[in-house]
Amino acid sequence: MLTSEKELEVMRLFFNRELKGKELKEFEQKLQNDSDFQNRVFVEKMVFEAAMELFGETTSTSLQSVSSIGLQKAKKLTAQLEEDLFENESWEDIEVDIDVTPTYTLQELLDFFKPIEHFESANRRSQSTIDKGGLSALVLSPKAEIDCPNFQLDFQLSKALPCDLELTIFNNQEDVLHTQIIEANALNFTVSLSFLRPKVGKYYWRLKANTRNRAIRTRYKSVVRSFFLNKGLNPF
Repeated sequence: MLTSEKELEVMRLFFNRELKGKELKEFEQKLQNDSDFQNRVFVEKMVFEAAMELFGETTSTSLQSVSSIGLQKAKKLTAQLEEDLFENESWEDIEVDIDVTPTYTLQELLDFFKPIEHFESANRRSQSTIDKGGLSALVLSPKAEIDCPNFQLDFQLSKALPCDLELTIFNNQEDVLHTQIIEANALNFTVSLSFLRPKVGKYYWRLKANTRNRAIRTRYKSVVRSFFLNKGLNPF
């Protein structure tokens, strides 16, 4: 089934995270439930990114702003790849290839990068808090949504806490993958993510005061932020 111009426009809005409200919900539902649509989205994402990266196109999603020349070249390139490399396969059989190995299907990538809404809400609340003494204000880095190509998180605090800190790493299924105690009075520390090699996807870290003193826990609260491994594969 060919993809209509209207459908292409909606896809490009989705790629740039500009699709909102009811349209976004309907698009995500269709992406989850319609395998043919998944394949068309996958192909169009390749085409669109090729037009942006190879032919110097604007990042705008409008059909008027993205020149037909770049898209036509990208479509031609994609068609050639499909014909030359996947002569006996359909797009449904194609997997995303990252440096030859490992490979992932589109559905696997959707699962790996799916956000946890209440973690996302906690992150938004912590960043908008007016409590200047809480951990959310004291943690200068890493920022939310950071990519970690070196498989490590580098922390910097504006003020050292007089108590130990507890750092917990979660995957996007809310499984606890790693827990580490940071000694009191630390301003800078690095956490290795080598235990996650060679995985990709969206993950979360939580930092909180590791003490039984309720007053200290209440004062500093906790901070939750997300990070990525190979963010460039994020299909959302």
